[in-house]
Amino acid sequence: YSISDCPFDDVKEMFINGCKFINNITGKYPTAYRAGGYSFMNNKQFIDFLTSIGIVKDSSVIMGEKSYTLFQKYDYSNVRTCSIYNFSNDVVIPDTNGIMTEYPITTIKSKLIIRSLVNRFIRYRYGKLIRRYGDGIGVGAMNLNKPKNNILSNITLRASIDLMNAFWLKYIYRRIRKKGENAMVIIGHPKNVSNYSFIALDKFLRVVNKDDLIKTFK
Repeated sequence: YSISDCPFDDVKEMFINGCKFINNITGKYPTAYRAGGYSFMNNKQFIDFLTSIGIVKDSSVIMGEKSYTLFQKYDYSNVRTCSIYNFSNDVVIPDTNGIMTEYPITTIKSKLIIRSLVNRFIRYRYGKLIRRYGDGIGVGAMNLNKPKNNILSNITLRASIDLMNAFWLKYIYRRIRKKGENAMVIIGHPKNVSNYSFIALDKFLRVVNKDDLIKTFK
């Protein structure tokens, strides 16, 4: 599943052909990347290759999270801020002289019981509107050896428009503004977008400060 499991020559061929394919369709060459399952191939050889083909932005890092399962292997536990930073040889070590720019996916801490109660309310309030458009399954659901949480466990909430996660956008925004953070990175997967995603996104955009800059990577 992860490109880290592939021979590097195959990885290079996939990226070069994939970028050409996107450029042929859109007329624009991609400059940003996010690793599947957030599992960034964290070595200098891969980083140098990305920059050599014009990919200079990454958003694979999830603030404060780590995973070592069958399909996901990453450790971003030392990334404690949503500040954007440059890096050179290691995606989690800032380097002001680095060519690559990291846009960490914003997270906050909460309780599993709170998310469970909110999800129950959303299902009751919005019903069929929470059904996803796509038919894909996120890799997290395939991680059978992922540790189980009890109802009082601490959990991480990601800034995301996926499914019912979109509910938390405005709360994450207010939390990080209160902490003085200067960036918020939101993730979304086409397979997990629903009508509710857009309802929640609209509510979020209504609370965003008018002076904030909103930028979309394509």
